[in-house]
Amino acid sequence: MENAEKNSDTNWRFEYSPESFTGTELEYAAEVCNEVKQILKPTSDRKTIINLPATVELASPNVYADQIEWMSRNIDNREDVGYQSSSS
Repeated sequence: MENAEKNSDTNWRFEYSPESFTGTELEYAAEVCNEVKQILKPTSDRKTIINLPATVELASPNVYADQIEWMSRNIDNREDVGYQSSSS
């Protein structure tokens, strides 16, 4: 963040990926993502990307989709976040 503040003429983009999203309780995942957003201070013009990876298949695709929908409904200031989901 210090580097971004010192170089404000650069169009910075930040992304956060919980390490084991599908194996974490959703309430805790939302809490951590909200804390990260407080540090990154996204805006609707400068969104932070929240990547919700399924790096180990712990749930069926429909359960993973439900988790993504839950996060979208429960993260603070949703308009300041771009979501990305991925699986390996």
